[in-house]
Amino acid sequence: MPPRHWVDTTTDEEARALDRGMWDFVAREEPDGTVISQAPGPPPENGEFWHALERIKDDPDQRYAIARRHLPLPAAWREMAVALRMKIRKARKEKTGYEELLRELHHLAAMASYAGYGPIQRVP
Repeated sequence: MPPRHWVDTTTDEEARALDRGMWDFVAREEPDGTVISQAPGPPPENGEFWHALERIKDDPDQRYAIARRHLPLPAAWREMAVALRMKIRKARKEKTGYEELLRELHHLAAMASYAGYGPIQRVP
């Protein structure tokens, strides 16, 4: 069984299996005989990615964690960046060090530039 989250993949095969599990179409027949075909997508956050983010929008640590679990979806990269910027603003306001957060934001931006519904989600 492949890992549930992209960030947990360690081999090319795990990443490919996770990608196939999210985006390969699965068909099911409804009781009336209608056949529905859809890709399941990434594992949900208790079934509600956006609603979960809305509930904790003011907590950058939780926001970051939820978004990280939904990588490599494009919205997840953006939400992680928002959470990091919130942490940086707080650190600047409190006059504490935030250089590591800036490095992480830069690293995230670099990875996000390759992200989307493309090849990066098949890379561990």
